[in-house]
Amino acid sequence: MHNMGCLVSTTPSNPIYQDYNVHERLGSGTFATVRRIVRKKEPHDEKALKITSLRGLKLEEVDALRNEVDILSEVEHKHVVQLYEHHETDEKIYMVQDLLRGGELFDRIIENVYFSEAEAAKVVAQIADALVYLHKRNIVHRDLKPENLLLTDTSENYDIKIIDFGLAKKSEKPLEMPCGTPGYVAPEILKRKKYHKPVDIWSLGVITYILLCGFPPFHDDQNNLKALYKQIRKADIQFPQKYWGNISMDAKNLIRSMLEKTVRRRITAEQLLDAPWIKGNAPSEALGSQYITNIRRTNTIDKMKRAVRVVMGLKKLIRMLEKHTGKRVRHRNEMR
Repeated sequence: MHNMGCLVSTTPSNPIYQDYNVHERLGSGTFATVRRIVRKKEPHDEKALKITSLRGLKLEEVDALRNEVDILSEVEHKHVVQLYEHHETDEKIYMVQDLLRGGELFDRIIENVYFSEAEAAKVVAQIADALVYLHKRNIVHRDLKPENLLLTDTSENYDIKIIDFGLAKKSEKPLEMPCGTPGYVAPEILKRKKYHKPVDIWSLGVITYILLCGFPPFHDDQNNLKALYKQIRKADIQFPQKYWGNISMDAKNLIRSMLEKTVRRRITAEQLLDAPWIKGNAPSEALGSQYITNIRRTNTIDKMKRAVRVVMGLKKLIRMLEKHTGKRVRHRNEMR
């Protein structure tokens, strides 16, 4: 990627532009652009600058952005993306964050071809470690999914970082507002019950399932969300012999404990870290070519869905639930 040098049209009063040179674009979406930045006084200090335009955003989306800034400003953990500084103008929010060169987790697995239970256990342990930290502070992420798990670099010693805290919520009390992403959302949210930290464990259980077989435990064939949500509420976890025959019983039992429908029986992040599979019992044999084929297909489908949807949060999910249950869901804006 060529070096674009410092942006010409910078705002002199923006402290970020005073301290950093802005370089090439790393990615962009409808409202946000991410660029590589380098500290002027320390050329080796590279970060990522996320610039989000507030124009065209709905009020709840702006609230979600500010909520993300608030939460990330008070957390610091090896496996959570670090927010170093931020700046807000009338038109944009600027966030200086970790420069994560390793890309998305699933992309990495596909590129490397080789993947094992032991490698999956390493990934799950890092995410669980971050959840222990967040949950101790009563922070619920509420949108854990593969695209929100980025790698620090392309080496074998990568670290996972959880990103995107737009739907995260800090609260000692149970939450009520339905939010999340289809396929990863916990059954208690779909049942319109009050919920809290265990929803993150459920999402991690879905991720772990995919990590070990290449496809999700719940399927929305033909994008049928009603059928998908029915599967999730039922929480009947299957391990087809064709794909799970060579996976250890420790792994299957751990997934069952994460995808436990009864919330009080669901494993916690602390308990996860003590599981034998996490602590070194996971086999190191490659999962095989069929696995890579499956996860490549799942990854492609996910990216296609991502291209046509925004996070199914708040009002959209509420409408979905009302439509399929015929019942009213009490509206309450928790994002503020």
